[in-house]
Amino acid sequence: MRSFDLARDCETLEALRWETYIIFNIRSVIGVEVAAITLQSLEGTQTPVDPANLVSYIPVLLESVDVCNNVVQQVKYTFRYSEAGEILNVIASVLLGAIKSVMVPIQQEFQITFLTPVLLFSGNPGYVVGRPLPKGSLTILQNSGDQDCLFGSSRRSPVLFGIDMLSGCTLKLSDGINCSLVSEVILWALKGQSFPDHVASFGNSLPQNPLDWVPIQNQTIASINSLLIIIFSMCGVEIGC
Repeated sequence: MRSFDLARDCETLEALRWETYIIFNIRSVIGVEVAAITLQSLEGTQTPVDPANLVSYIPVLLESVDVCNNVVQQVKYTFRYSEAGEILNVIASVLLGAIKSVMVPIQQEFQITFLTPVLLFSGNPGYVVGRPLPKGSLTILQNSGDQDCLFGSSRRSPVLFGIDMLSGCTLKLSDGINCSLVSEVILWALKGQSFPDHVASFGNSLPQNPLDWVPIQNQTIASINSLLIIIFSMCGVEIGC
């Protein structure tokens, strides 16, 4: 619920303007694209308009009829993700309405929808070679030459059953730093968020059957040249960095 003085705040209050809810970035690089604009009259009639003209629809006070036009009443966001859980884009639909003083306070509504691609996971009951494990929570960094351990962890790929997968990243350290001190940081970057502790032996294994679940082991070893090698071991398959 938004309370304000219509005559005083119509053209100046940021909470009533579409820019407040559109002009910002997700993860500093992904902007919000306006896909639809709808204007609503005092009687409730809604009229779609061209999103390209969004800059024209700023709040305007019509003192003679005690009306503030183009007030944000609803914003619907849609986040679209890749198979690796990376945000691809964000689009918004905006509803702008006409408001009279007697309608204040007004109710502003905000919705967020998350769209992820439909993944073909391994089968039931057995796993299928080349398909992601159930729930897709087991992912690794996408392997690339410029993959930074600390700043590139959002680019991830699902682990596929029966497929050997190798990934790595680069960590830049000052001279004299003890690599063992940063092993936990690197491990966190490799595992990402919501990394599971166990993986099911079968595609349809239930959580209440503990014998169906295999623990995922993490092993950190130092190589001869003092670089860290972190290995995730699961069912005899190793995922290393």
